[in-house]
Amino acid sequence: MAKPFKIITVRQLGGIGDCLMLTPVFRGLREKYPKATICHVTGNTYLGGALMDVFSHVPKGFIDEIHPFEPWDAAPLRTREVWANYYGQSPPIEEDLWWKKADLHYDLNVPCVDYEWPAMHSPEGICKSRTQVWCDFAEVKPSSLKPMYEVRPEERKQALQLFESRGWDPAKVIGLGATACDKKRAVGIGKLESICASLKDAGYIPVIIDPTFNLEGYGALNGQRLRDLMAAISLMRVMISVDSGALHMAGTLGVPVVGIFGPTDYRYRMDQYLGSAVDSRQLTDCAPCWYGYQCTKQDSRRPAFDCLNKIPARMIVDQALMWADEGYRQSHRSKRPDLIQLPVYNS
Repeated sequence: MAKPFKIITVRQLGGIGDCLMLTPVFRGLREKYPKATICHVTGNTYLGGALMDVFSHVPKGFIDEIHPFEPWDAAPLRTREVWANYYGQSPPIEEDLWWKKADLHYDLNVPCVDYEWPAMHSPEGICKSRTQVWCDFAEVKPSSLKPMYEVRPEERKQALQLFESRGWDPAKVIGLGATACDKKRAVGIGKLESICASLKDAGYIPVIIDPTFNLEGYGALNGQRLRDLMAAISLMRVMISVDSGALHMAGTLGVPVVGIFGPTDYRYRMDQYLGSAVDSRQLTDCAPCWYGYQCTKQDSRRPAFDCLNKIPARMIVDQALMWADEGYRQSHRSKRPDLIQLPVYNS
Protein backbone atom coordinates (compact mmCIF):
# COMPACT_ATOMS: atom_id res chain seq x y z
CA MET A 1 0.00 0.00 0.00
CA ALA A 2 1.39 3.40 -1.01
CA LYS A 3 2.41 5.77 1.75
CA PRO A 4 -0.14 8.62 2.20
CA PHE A 5 1.19 11.85 0.67
CA LYS A 6 0.70 14.96 2.81
CA ILE A 7 1.07 18.61 1.78
CA ILE A 8 0.93 21.38 4.39
CA THR A 9 0.58 25.06 3.58
CA VAL A 10 0.90 27.88 6.11
CA ARG A 11 -0.67 31.34 6.04
CA GLN A 12 -1.14 32.98 9.42
CA LEU A 13 -0.68 36.66 8.50
CA GLY A 14 -3.39 38.98 7.08
CA GLY A 15 -4.77 40.66 5.08
CA ILE A 16 -7.98 39.38 3.70
CA GLY A 17 -7.28 40.29 0.07
CA ASP A 18 -3.98 38.42 0.16
CA CYS A 19 -5.59 35.32 1.62
CA LEU A 20 -8.26 35.33 -1.08
CA MET A 21 -5.69 35.90 -3.84
CA LEU A 22 -3.62 32.89 -2.75
CA THR A 23 -6.53 30.40 -2.87
CA PRO A 24 -5.74 29.36 -6.48
CA VAL A 25 -2.66 27.66 -5.00
CA PHE A 26 -5.00 25.01 -3.56
CA ARG A 27 -6.53 24.43 -6.99
CA GLY A 28 -3.04 24.02 -8.41
CA LEU A 29 -1.94 21.63 -5.66
CA ARG A 30 -5.07 19.50 -6.05
CA GLU A 31 -4.62 19.31 -9.82
CA LYS A 32 -0.93 18.43 -9.45
CA TYR A 33 -1.38 16.00 -6.53
CA PRO A 34 -4.96 14.68 -6.83
CA LYS A 35 -4.56 11.99 -4.14
CA ALA A 36 -2.63 14.03 -1.59
CA THR A 37 -3.98 15.14 1.76
CA ILE A 38 -3.80 18.94 1.69
CA CYS A 39 -3.66 20.60 5.10
CA HIS A 40 -3.65 24.32 5.76
CA VAL A 41 -2.33 26.07 8.87
CA THR A 42 -3.80 29.49 9.62
CA GLY A 43 -4.54 31.89 12.47
CA ASN A 44 -7.81 31.96 14.39
CA THR A 45 -7.62 35.36 16.08
CA TYR A 46 -6.91 37.84 13.25
CA LEU A 47 -9.99 40.11 12.83
CA GLY A 48 -12.21 37.77 14.82
CA GLY A 49 -11.47 34.61 12.89
CA ALA A 50 -11.35 36.17 9.41
CA LEU A 51 -8.57 33.90 8.12
CA MET A 52 -10.43 30.80 9.25
CA ASP A 53 -13.51 32.12 7.45
CA VAL A 54 -11.56 32.59 4.20
CA PHE A 55 -9.97 29.16 4.11
CA SER A 56 -12.95 27.23 5.49
CA HIS A 57 -15.04 28.62 2.59
CA VAL A 58 -12.73 27.40 -0.16
CA PRO A 59 -14.99 25.01 -2.12
CA LYS A 60 -14.99 21.40 -1.01
CA GLY A 61 -12.25 19.17 -2.39
CA PHE A 62 -9.31 21.56 -2.34
CA ILE A 63 -8.37 21.62 1.36
CA ASP A 64 -8.75 18.45 3.43
CA GLU A 65 -7.81 19.81 6.86
CA ILE A 66 -7.47 23.26 8.47
CA HIS A 67 -5.37 23.67 11.61
CA PRO A 68 -5.50 26.92 13.63
CA PHE A 69 -2.11 28.09 14.94
CA GLU A 70 -1.09 31.65 15.65
CA PRO A 71 2.18 33.10 14.27
CA TRP A 72 3.75 33.05 17.72
CA ASP A 73 2.77 29.39 18.30
CA ALA A 74 3.97 27.71 15.12
CA ALA A 75 5.49 29.49 12.17
CA PRO A 76 8.38 29.11 9.73
CA LEU A 77 11.55 31.04 10.49
CA ARG A 78 11.09 33.45 7.56
CA THR A 79 7.54 34.23 8.73
CA ARG A 80 8.87 35.03 12.18
CA GLU A 81 11.39 37.43 10.67
CA VAL A 82 8.65 39.26 8.75
CA TRP A 83 6.36 39.24 11.79
CA ALA A 84 9.09 40.72 13.98
CA ASN A 85 9.84 43.41 11.38
CA TYR A 86 6.25 44.59 11.01
CA TYR A 87 4.56 43.68 14.28
CA GLY A 88 7.33 43.52 16.87
CA GLN A 89 9.01 40.62 18.63
CA SER A 90 7.04 37.49 19.50
CA PRO A 91 7.79 34.76 22.06
CA PRO A 92 10.26 32.00 21.14
CA ILE A 93 8.92 29.20 18.98
CA GLU A 94 10.02 25.58 18.96
CA GLU A 95 12.33 24.83 16.05
CA ASP A 96 11.11 21.32 15.29
CA LEU A 97 7.67 22.17 13.89
CA TRP A 98 5.26 19.33 13.23
CA TRP A 99 4.25 20.65 9.81
CA LYS A 100 7.83 20.33 8.52
CA LYS A 101 7.41 16.56 8.65
CA ALA A 102 4.99 16.63 5.72
CA ASP A 103 6.09 15.38 2.30
CA LEU A 104 5.78 18.96 1.00
CA HIS A 105 5.32 22.18 2.94
CA TYR A 106 4.93 25.77 1.77
CA ASP A 107 5.17 28.95 3.83
CA LEU A 108 2.67 31.19 2.03
CA ASN A 109 3.21 34.09 4.43
CA VAL A 110 6.22 35.65 2.79
CA PRO A 111 6.63 34.98 -0.98
CA CYS A 112 5.08 38.33 -1.95
CA VAL A 113 7.23 40.22 0.56
CA ASP A 114 10.32 38.49 -0.81
CA TYR A 115 9.29 39.26 -4.40
CA GLU A 116 7.77 42.74 -4.21
CA TRP A 117 10.18 44.64 -2.00
CA PRO A 118 13.26 43.98 -4.17
CA ALA A 119 11.17 44.37 -7.35
CA MET A 120 10.08 47.86 -6.27
CA HIS A 121 13.67 49.03 -6.66
CA SER A 122 14.56 47.10 -9.83
CA PRO A 123 14.42 48.47 -13.40
CA GLU A 124 11.75 45.92 -14.33
CA GLY A 125 9.61 46.68 -11.27
CA ILE A 126 6.69 44.55 -10.18
CA CYS A 127 5.35 42.50 -13.07
CA LYS A 128 3.51 39.63 -11.38
CA SER A 129 0.18 39.56 -9.60
CA ARG A 130 0.32 38.27 -6.06
CA THR A 131 -1.66 35.22 -7.14
CA GLN A 132 1.03 34.41 -9.69
CA VAL A 133 3.78 34.92 -7.10
CA TRP A 134 2.19 32.39 -4.77
CA CYS A 135 1.56 29.87 -7.54
CA ASP A 136 5.15 30.17 -8.79
CA PHE A 137 6.42 29.69 -5.22
CA ALA A 138 4.36 26.50 -4.85
CA GLU A 139 5.42 25.39 -8.37
CA VAL A 140 1.83 24.93 -9.54
CA LYS A 141 0.00 26.03 -12.67
CA PRO A 142 -3.71 25.94 -11.78
CA SER A 143 -6.25 25.72 -14.58
CA SER A 144 -7.66 29.02 -13.30
CA LEU A 145 -6.10 31.85 -11.31
CA LYS A 146 -9.51 33.04 -10.12
CA PRO A 147 -9.73 33.21 -6.30
CA MET A 148 -12.16 30.82 -4.61
CA TYR A 149 -14.78 31.44 -1.92
CA GLU A 150 -18.19 29.80 -1.49
CA VAL A 151 -21.00 31.58 0.37
CA ARG A 152 -23.15 29.02 2.19
CA PRO A 153 -26.96 29.02 1.74
CA GLU A 154 -27.63 29.84 5.40
CA GLU A 155 -25.21 32.78 5.24
CA ARG A 156 -26.88 34.14 2.12
CA LYS A 157 -30.28 33.80 3.81
CA GLN A 158 -29.07 35.78 6.83
CA ALA A 159 -27.65 38.46 4.54
CA LEU A 160 -30.99 38.78 2.76
CA GLN A 161 -32.70 39.18 6.13
CA LEU A 162 -30.20 41.89 7.09
CA PHE A 163 -30.88 43.80 3.86
CA GLU A 164 -34.63 43.48 4.40
CA SER A 165 -34.35 44.76 7.99
CA ARG A 166 -32.54 47.87 6.73
CA GLY A 167 -34.82 48.44 3.75
CA TRP A 168 -32.05 47.77 1.22
CA ASP A 169 -32.96 46.40 -2.19
CA PRO A 170 -29.93 44.25 -3.22
CA ALA A 171 -30.37 45.31 -6.85
CA LYS A 172 -29.77 48.94 -5.77
CA VAL A 173 -26.95 48.53 -3.24
CA ILE A 174 -23.48 49.74 -4.24
CA GLY A 175 -20.76 49.02 -1.72
CA LEU A 176 -17.91 51.43 -1.00
CA GLY A 177 -14.57 50.24 0.34
CA ALA A 178 -12.99 53.63 0.95
CA THR A 179 -10.17 52.67 3.30
CA ALA A 180 -7.44 50.05 3.51
CA CYS A 181 -5.08 48.74 6.18
CA ASP A 182 -2.56 51.08 4.57
CA LYS A 183 -4.31 54.42 5.15
CA LYS A 184 -2.29 55.96 2.31
CA ARG A 185 -4.62 54.22 -0.16
CA ALA A 186 -7.80 55.73 1.30
CA VAL A 187 -10.30 57.99 -0.47
CA GLY A 188 -10.75 61.41 1.13
CA ILE A 189 -13.96 62.19 3.01
CA GLY A 190 -14.98 64.95 0.60
CA LYS A 191 -14.65 62.69 -2.42
CA LEU A 192 -16.46 59.87 -0.64
CA GLU A 193 -19.36 62.20 0.22
CA SER A 194 -19.56 63.33 -3.40
CA ILE A 195 -19.60 59.72 -4.66
CA CYS A 196 -22.33 58.74 -2.20
CA ALA A 197 -24.48 61.77 -3.05
CA SER A 198 -24.22 61.09 -6.80
CA LEU A 199 -25.10 57.43 -6.37
CA LYS A 200 -28.10 58.34 -4.21
CA ASP A 201 -29.28 60.90 -6.77
CA ALA A 202 -29.09 58.16 -9.42
CA GLY A 203 -31.43 55.97 -7.37
CA TYR A 204 -28.87 53.65 -5.76
CA ILE A 205 -28.10 52.88 -2.13
CA PRO A 206 -24.45 53.53 -1.20
CA VAL A 207 -23.26 51.35 1.70
CA ILE A 208 -19.89 51.92 3.41
CA ILE A 209 -17.82 48.75 4.01
CA ASP A 210 -15.56 49.37 6.98
CA PRO A 211 -14.86 47.91 10.45
CA THR A 212 -15.84 51.15 12.23
CA PHE A 213 -16.22 54.13 9.85
CA ASN A 214 -19.65 55.62 9.14
CA LEU A 215 -20.69 58.46 6.86
CA GLU A 216 -23.64 60.42 8.20
CA GLY A 217 -26.77 59.93 6.13
CA TYR A 218 -25.67 56.69 4.46
CA GLY A 219 -25.78 52.98 5.28
CA ALA A 220 -22.79 51.04 6.52
CA LEU A 221 -21.71 47.52 7.33
CA ASN A 222 -19.51 47.80 10.41
CA GLY A 223 -18.09 45.16 12.71
CA GLN A 224 -19.26 42.21 10.61
CA ARG A 225 -17.60 38.82 10.84
CA LEU A 226 -15.92 38.14 7.52
CA ARG A 227 -18.22 35.28 6.50
CA ASP A 228 -21.27 37.51 7.12
CA LEU A 229 -19.70 40.41 5.24
CA MET A 230 -18.87 38.16 2.28
CA ALA A 231 -22.49 37.00 2.16
CA ALA A 232 -23.71 40.61 2.22
CA ILE A 233 -21.28 41.69 -0.50
CA SER A 234 -22.39 38.77 -2.69
CA LEU A 235 -25.85 40.40 -2.90
CA MET A 236 -24.59 43.83 -3.97
CA ARG A 237 -24.94 45.30 -7.43
CA VAL A 238 -21.46 46.82 -7.66
CA MET A 239 -18.48 47.43 -5.38
CA ILE A 240 -16.41 50.62 -5.51
CA SER A 241 -13.14 50.14 -3.68
CA VAL A 242 -9.56 51.21 -3.27
CA ASP A 243 -6.94 48.44 -3.33
CA SER A 244 -8.19 46.79 -0.14
CA GLY A 245 -9.98 43.74 1.21
CA ALA A 246 -13.39 44.95 -0.01
CA LEU A 247 -12.14 45.01 -3.61
CA HIS A 248 -10.89 41.43 -3.41
CA MET A 249 -13.93 40.16 -1.55
CA ALA A 250 -16.28 41.48 -4.23
CA GLY A 251 -14.01 40.41 -7.09
CA THR A 252 -13.72 36.88 -5.73
CA LEU A 253 -17.52 36.66 -5.48
CA GLY A 254 -18.06 37.84 -9.07
CA VAL A 255 -19.57 41.20 -8.07
CA PRO A 256 -18.47 43.89 -10.59
CA VAL A 257 -15.71 46.01 -9.08
CA VAL A 258 -14.75 49.61 -9.78
CA GLY A 259 -11.20 49.70 -8.46
CA ILE A 260 -9.57 53.01 -7.46
CA PHE A 261 -5.82 52.80 -8.00
CA GLY A 262 -3.04 55.26 -7.25
CA PRO A 263 0.00 53.87 -5.39
CA THR A 264 -0.55 50.32 -6.72
CA ASP A 265 -1.14 49.00 -10.25
CA TYR A 266 -4.56 47.58 -11.14
CA ARG A 267 -3.01 45.13 -13.64
CA TYR A 268 -1.47 43.08 -10.84
CA ARG A 269 -4.45 43.27 -8.48
CA MET A 270 -7.64 43.06 -10.57
CA ASP A 271 -6.75 40.81 -13.48
CA GLN A 272 -9.15 38.04 -12.35
CA TYR A 273 -12.13 40.24 -11.50
CA LEU A 274 -15.14 41.51 -13.42
CA GLY A 275 -15.11 45.27 -13.52
CA SER A 276 -12.95 48.25 -14.39
CA ALA A 277 -10.18 50.32 -12.88
CA VAL A 278 -10.08 54.06 -12.37
CA ASP A 279 -6.34 54.40 -12.74
CA SER A 280 -4.23 57.48 -12.05
CA ARG A 281 -1.14 56.73 -14.14
CA GLN A 282 -2.15 59.29 -16.76
CA LEU A 283 -3.02 61.86 -14.11
CA THR A 284 0.37 61.93 -12.41
CA ASP A 285 3.81 60.73 -13.45
CA CYS A 286 4.69 59.08 -10.13
CA ALA A 287 1.99 56.41 -10.05
CA PRO A 288 2.22 53.61 -9.28
CA CYS A 289 4.91 54.10 -6.65
CA TRP A 290 4.44 50.69 -5.01
CA TYR A 291 4.56 51.89 -1.39
CA GLY A 292 7.38 54.35 -2.06
CA TYR A 293 5.20 57.37 -1.24
CA GLN A 294 7.85 59.93 -2.18
CA CYS A 295 5.11 62.55 -1.99
CA THR A 296 5.06 62.16 1.78
CA LYS A 297 8.76 62.93 2.22
CA GLN A 298 9.83 66.27 3.69
CA ASP A 299 11.64 67.41 0.55
CA SER A 300 8.79 66.49 -1.81
CA ARG A 301 7.50 69.22 -4.09
CA ARG A 302 4.48 67.14 -5.00
CA PRO A 303 1.20 67.32 -3.06
CA ALA A 304 0.75 64.27 -0.86
CA PHE A 305 -1.31 61.49 -2.48
CA ASP A 306 -1.74 63.49 -5.67
CA CYS A 307 -2.49 60.27 -7.54
CA LEU A 308 -5.71 59.61 -5.60
CA ASN A 309 -6.69 63.24 -5.12
CA LYS A 310 -6.66 63.93 -8.87
CA ILE A 311 -9.19 61.21 -9.67
CA PRO A 312 -12.56 62.96 -10.09
CA ALA A 313 -15.48 61.50 -8.15
CA ARG A 314 -17.51 61.69 -11.38
CA MET A 315 -15.20 59.18 -13.08
CA ILE A 316 -15.77 56.69 -10.29
CA VAL A 317 -19.53 57.19 -10.28
CA ASP A 318 -19.79 56.88 -14.08
CA GLN A 319 -18.05 53.50 -13.98
CA ALA A 320 -20.24 52.26 -11.15
CA LEU A 321 -23.42 53.26 -12.96
CA MET A 322 -22.24 51.51 -16.14
CA TRP A 323 -21.64 48.26 -14.26
CA ALA A 324 -24.96 48.61 -12.44
CA ASP A 325 -26.76 48.56 -15.80
CA GLU A 326 -27.86 45.02 -16.62
CA GLY A 327 -27.33 45.34 -20.37
CA TYR A 328 -23.79 46.61 -19.89
CA ARG A 329 -23.00 43.85 -17.39
CA GLN A 330 -24.14 41.12 -19.74
CA SER A 331 -22.41 42.52 -22.81
CA HIS A 332 -19.09 42.78 -20.95
CA ARG A 333 -19.07 39.37 -19.32
CA SER A 334 -16.27 37.39 -20.94
CA LYS A 335 -16.88 33.86 -22.17
CA ARG A 336 -13.76 33.08 -20.15
CA PRO A 337 -14.37 35.00 -16.92
CA ASP A 338 -10.83 34.31 -15.71
CA LEU A 339 -9.45 36.39 -18.57
CA ILE A 340 -11.60 39.50 -18.42
CA GLN A 341 -10.05 42.51 -20.13
CA LEU A 342 -10.39 45.55 -17.90
CA PRO A 343 -11.48 48.87 -19.40
CA VAL A 344 -9.33 51.54 -17.77
CA TYR A 345 -10.90 54.95 -17.24
CA ASN A 346 -8.41 57.81 -17.46
CA SER A 347 -8.91 61.51 -18.05
